[in-house]
Amino acid sequence: MLPFFNKLFSNKREIKNANNTQKDVPLEIQIDKLKEIGFSLNDGLGIDFLLSEFDRSDFESDPYGCILHVYGAEREEPDGTWKQNCNDIFLLDTECIEDNGAYVDILEKFRGLSKGVFNIDNIKDFVDFDSGKAWVSFDFQGIEYKWDIKVDDDWFDIGLVDKINDLIIKSGSQKRFYTCSQGQNLLVFFLDNVEVKKLNDLTSCNFK
Repeated sequence: MLPFFNKLFSNKREIKNANNTQKDVPLEIQIDKLKEIGFSLNDGLGIDFLLSEFDRSDFESDPYGCILHVYGAEREEPDGTWKQNCNDIFLLDTECIEDNGAYVDILEKFRGLSKGVFNIDNIKDFVDFDSGKAWVSFDFQGIEYKWDIKVDDDWFDIGLVDKINDLIIKSGSQKRFYTCSQGQNLLVFFLDNVEVKKLNDLTSCNFK
């Protein structure tokens, strides 16, 4: 599991700056509102875990921004393995393409987030920084797809999300991937129109 999925901002101020237009909202209310949409922490994690990540004031002065950041991250277990804090959100550090295999890990995350809708297999990738060439390939619904990827140092090609969504929509799904930027990090969700409206009504981070 790549550690960049768990990388938090270097300081709390950067998180706050991503969402600074709303009044303070109690942490308990934020948890309940997210649960109404379908987002909960895994493995019985709760407020104690959240408060081990950031102070209560950080969560409440940045309604839904800070908490979604923590929900989307991973935590390291005592045995050295990494586990997702919430199965319905993941946090992608977009400066993460270091070598072959990086896009494979990202596509596997997208597959898991979709809960069987974006059910791809035989995932492969290739990244050559010297030549400026990169591609991803996978099988979806019995068809093999191979797409060229933009190479920009070690930055993730955000255009890949649009290509995936086009494919999912053509397959007849009512859901697609939505993203919102938090600095160099990207929050990623798999939602339908009703769910994303509820989420956008809560936070000033516009998921699109």
